[in-house]
Amino acid sequence: MPNDIRLILSDLRTALDSMRDAELCLTNVSHWSIGEHIEHLGKVSTMIFCHVSSPTPLPSVAGGITLVGRVALALGWIPRGKGKAPAATVPVRADPATVSRALVDLIHHLEATELSPALAIDDRKLHPVFGALTRRQWLRFMAVHQRHHLKIVRDIRRSAPH
Repeated sequence: MPNDIRLILSDLRTALDSMRDAELCLTNVSHWSIGEHIEHLGKVSTMIFCHVSSPTPLPSVAGGITLVGRVALALGWIPRGKGKAPAATVPVRADPATVSRALVDLIHHLEATELSPALAIDDRKLHPVFGALTRRQWLRFMAVHQRHHLKIVRDIRRSAPH
């Protein structure tokens, strides 16, 4: 199992555990609650997984990864407050039980899917900031994106009055 998949699975389990504090929100850290961060993380991760696991090549976009994309994926870091979530991934404050079930389903699909054949397909899909990414780069982005939101969740928890 590739390292990014191990990291993704570990982070999804952490996200699932974080749903116990779904309603916690501190606007000095983020305008989204913990539940909203996890809901967004789940939506993005599911969309990426559907793409990278598809055995069918997509119409490939021209070009490659941008300098910003290279740096973010190499460093494993996305700066806070710089990006805007695409409309389809904006949280709608779904019921925590629904978000948790979706995360469990995604974990099961990731554990049960052999990604090697799909990752070998040479197509590129456009990311709005990082450029045209290969499937492997999308998988790396999934890991970096999850880690980004889990750090925010951690900071919301740390800043909460005890």
